[in-house]
Amino acid sequence: MRQRDPSENPAILWVIEQIRTQNDMSVDDILQEVKTLTPEEQARLVDSLLVLMHRPDPAVDAAWAEEIDRRVDEVKSGTVKLIPAEEVFSKLRQRH
Repeated sequence: MRQRDPSENPAILWVIEQIRTQNDMSVDDILQEVKTLTPEEQARLVDSLLVLMHRPDPAVDAAWAEEIDRRVDEVKSGTVKLIPAEEVFSKLRQRH
């Protein structure tokens, strides 16, 4: 899923601007403003805040890219055996 840029929503921009320009705004004040947003806008705000709080780590991204390349090479070279999804799910259903 594509990470959303907070600037895609004017309501989110307004909340961010309020936080920047009104340093005396408490968390409770901000929450009161957020309550005026539609549920969809609130969800987008939460999503945007999570993106801001959990920025990607380039080292982790690089490690995953390396792991993906290694696994693709194993598949292409035939050093690993792929198991069809139907077979995996069938075995799981038999266990549970």
